[in-house]
Amino acid sequence: MSGIFNLEKPAVLIHAEKNVDEKIYLDLLHGIEEEGIPSRKENFEIKDAIELASDASEKSSLGVGLVIDNQWIVLHQEKLEKNQYLFKIRIDSRPEAKRELGKNAARLVKKTPFSIKYLRKES
Repeated sequence: MSGIFNLEKPAVLIHAEKNVDEKIYLDLLHGIEEEGIPSRKENFEIKDAIELASDASEKSSLGVGLVIDNQWIVLHQEKLEKNQYLFKIRIDSRPEAKRELGKNAARLVKKTPFSIKYLRKES
């Protein structure tokens, strides 16, 4: 019977390149936590950030995935096509933009309006 149920806590799934600075992840995490939504990080070798963000959203029981590679942070929702994304910012964006992106990942789960105060400046 042990293989029947998925006992993992529902969470926004974050796929991160193994060598990405932990500070980038923490900025996202703080935004997600501010909205009261759990997240889980898994390390990957990333070749295509948008495709992996799509995979993360499909594997997340909440339907929301983020990817952090060496250049980009991408937010995806499971209902989007694989080659689409909701937000994409550079990893060298201001910490406030990364935190806001994390908030928006959580808000996507909660179905509440996005915040774009800092993201607008990064696009």
